[in-house]
Order: sequence, then structure tokens, then C-alpha cells
Amino acid sequence: MKFPLLCNFALAAWFANSSVVVAREVDFEKEIKPFLEAKCLGCHNPNVAKGKLSFATAEEVFGESELVIPGKALASDLYLVSTPEEPGKQPYMPEEGEYLTAAEAELLR
Repeated sequence: MKFPLLCNFALAAWFANSSVVVAREVDFEKEIKPFLEAKCLGCHNPNVAKGKLSFATAEEVFGESELVIPGKALASDLYLVSTPEEPGKQPYMPEEGEYLTAAEAELLR
């Protein structure tokens, strides 16, 4: 079954927290890391670490915090702050620069 990318926020939220598997496996190094580096690392690196967060290493991204909880996008702080709460609204992050595209947000989910 295929659905248009981000066709319905409620439907996307349901799928993100359900046991139904509709997404393919995502290659973090090839698909996620490049846009996190481009859009997040400027403010969240070891030298700046805004919000006391650095995305410089996998350990920092997948550490003990709830920044990223694999398989649970709606429980992952990174997903929640980088995607709009409602369609047509701006996400909380990044404060400066380009927001995630719909395709990037879907990959992150």
C-alpha cells in the first residue's frame, strides 16, 4: 500500500506509533546524516552545542537522551522539534537556515 508523502499528519502519526510496517529501511549514513550535517551541525556541534546538544557523533545522537528513539518518531525529540506540529506551520528547529523538506522529514520519521 502506498500513501502520498505526508498526505495526512494524523495518518502519519498513527503509522509512526503502530506495529504496521509501511516504510523501507533507511540508510542513516547515506540518507539522514547528510541533511543533519547541513541543517543541524552548525549549531549542534562540540564547539557550539546549543541546547547542550551535539550531533557530531552517533553516540551523541543516539545517546541516553530521548533525542532519537529508533522506530518511535513521535517520542523522539529530534523529530518533534524539526517537523511542524500542524500542516502549514513552521517547525521549532532550526532557528536559522533551511527547515527539513517533506522528504527529509519522512526519512527521519
